Amino acid sequence: MQTFCVLSFAVCFLFFLTYLIIRIRLNSKLYWDPSKTPFHYSALVLGAGVIPDNSPSDILYDRLKAAATLYSLGKVKKIIVSGDNRIEKYNEPEVMKQTLVSLGVPSTAIQPDFAGRRTYDSCYRLKSIFEQKDTVVVTQSFHILRAVFICNQLGVITDGFVSDTPRYLPLQWAYWSVRDVFSLMLSFVDLYVRKPKVVGGEKIVI
Repeated sequence: MQTFCVLSFAVCFLFFLTYLIIRIRLNSKLYWDPSKTPFHYSALVLGAGVIPDNSPSDILYDRLKAAATLYSLGKVKKIIVSGDNRIEKYNEPEVMKQTLVSLGVPSTAIQPDFAGRRTYDSCYRLKSIFEQKDTVVVTQSFHILRAVFICNQLGVITDGFVSDTPRYLPLQWAYWSVRDVFSLMLSFVDLYVRKPKVVGGEKIVI
């Protein structure tokens, strides 16, 4: 029992230390003020669920609204909406695109990525399919560190724009934050061990 407790503490400490190091290294690449966000040709908006009436979840809507703000300020020229489309009648990128249009972004400035099943997939395809060398990822603060880290490790120079709003409940926020710390650790396995297969395809010029 004592050995188990020591090992558990060591693992938790390693997780925390790794998270802290990544946070310190990438902190300068995270932005909360759209007016201070550096210009990038493209922004990457990561999917976060569509509810049954074919509208974006609150989290996803906030990401899309933040991306629309960056576009309106001239901080990006194109917005890549990356989400899941594996199941019939579930088209996350299309819902994301239509939401952006309703927020004033012209459809010609929006590029759907229909195979962004996970953050890893979205970042990988950003470089391999859409040939982007740099980007700004738009997502919430509990997720942004992992997204920026993965994209940078996959060869895309990436900043992050935080799309937080006050609408989230504290308990929700705590759950998402803890979950994403562990997801960040698992991303090391994807990046350096598993290197999972990602849906390919022809290059798309945006």
